[in-house]
Amino acid sequence: LDDITGTSTSQSSSADADKDAKTDDSTKTDTKAKGEQDMEGDLTDMHVKIVSAVRSGNDYNNQPTVLVTYEWTDKNNSFAVLANPKVFQNGQELDTAMYLDNPEGYDSGSYLSELQPGATGTVTLGYVLKDDSEITVDVTNLLDFSDTAKVTYKFAI
Repeated sequence: LDDITGTSTSQSSSADADKDAKTDDSTKTDTKAKGEQDMEGDLTDMHVKIVSAVRSGNDYNNQPTVLVTYEWTDKNNSFAVLANPKVFQNGQELDTAMYLDNPEGYDSGSYLSELQPGATGTVTLGYVLKDDSEITVDVTNLLDFSDTAKVTYKFAI
């Protein structure tokens, strides 16, 4: 057919292949860090696992707390710069706990500690409980206001 019409269909085939390749690449990029992931998963610049949530010592105001432990693998910076961890109880976000005496397992400096790319670290954060009902722990990208990628898990207290 190319010889008869004097045109080449290979250009359109090549263009179609390029279009398909671009579509495939953009799909891979778009799905890399999207959706709700159960207990462990990838966010834009880190891999995060919600390790545990255990009842802990009371805060400075003698209120009961829960200590949540996160494990993360750095691709770029510190947990505080990359992650937006939140804990909810009865649909309400819990306040971060402030302790007079650090409870067992709590590392007050872990949230701000930086890691080298590829290294894995542990972060512990305390939250003030409202009651004894289950909590939901969510971790999203710090600067992703659409919450397109989220690692989440529910814990009984």
